[in-house]
Amino acid sequence: TPNVFLSAQLTNDSDYDFLPGRGWIYVDDGFIGNSWIPATPSKAKLALGLGADTAFKVERILVKREGGQEGIFGKRNRMRLIYEIKLGNYKKKPVTLEVVDQLPLPYHEDIVVKQNTIAPPPTKKDEKNLLTWEIDLEPSEEKVIRMDFQIEYPEGKIISGL
Repeated sequence: TPNVFLSAQLTNDSDYDFLPGRGWIYVDDGFIGNSWIPATPSKAKLALGLGADTAFKVERILVKREGGQEGIFGKRNRMRLIYEIKLGNYKKKPVTLEVVDQLPLPYHEDIVVKQNTIAPPPTKKDEKNLLTWEIDLEPSEEKVIRMDFQIEYPEGKIISGL
């Protein structure tokens, strides 16, 4: 999505439980909307989604898509994809963004995904090929994440969803 979504992690430090109900959300001294706050026991943690923040720019661009065949016997197709994720912070203070993307996840043993270069390297990568970065951005700073990978699969097999 071309949006950055704000979230808050907090703890009910009071001696009383929070009752469920509507809450009003303020960011940088400005009202941005309403949210539903669930019942939260005293000393328990609470995660709230605060909606999209337009002070950030996020753009995911397909830079290159190329493909071809390899081998004489047992021909295989190869598709190389290069994506860039451009991030920009237009707030007046530094922020840390959590960026999540995914490399293709093959569901057949004849399909192989090879990671060429991912820069900067992700902070986390899980078994479902989800990549997570923690990106620090100063005010007015822009950064780029570059993902270069290829998919190899048997000739005649149709690959979709890329």
